[in-house]
Amino acid sequence: MMSQEVMSIYAAMKIYPANNVPGVLTLLGGKVHFEANGALKRTEIRNDFYFSEINNMKMSLSMQPYKISIKDSENELWEFNQVAKKEGQKFVDLYNDITGQ
Repeated sequence: MMSQEVMSIYAAMKIYPANNVPGVLTLLGGKVHFEANGALKRTEIRNDFYFSEINNMKMSLSMQPYKISIKDSENELWEFNQVAKKEGQKFVDLYNDITGQ
């Protein structure tokens, strides 16, 4: 179940206040996976967010236009910018359905 892909969306991982790494955020059966695009592929700071390590996930308005935020079990916040509103909300809703949140 862990590797079964549920949905993928374009997102950019925020690494510094003004820097984002473009890539694809994928919802799998037991984790959320981020993979950078192009020359930055395999240089991700972190790419796997297991459901057991996620405290919450939410969609919100940002400067670029929407973002998905994942707060992990260490209370570290991971932000994914440049998310399309409709696809991002569906991504978060599917995560909530799978995890029962």
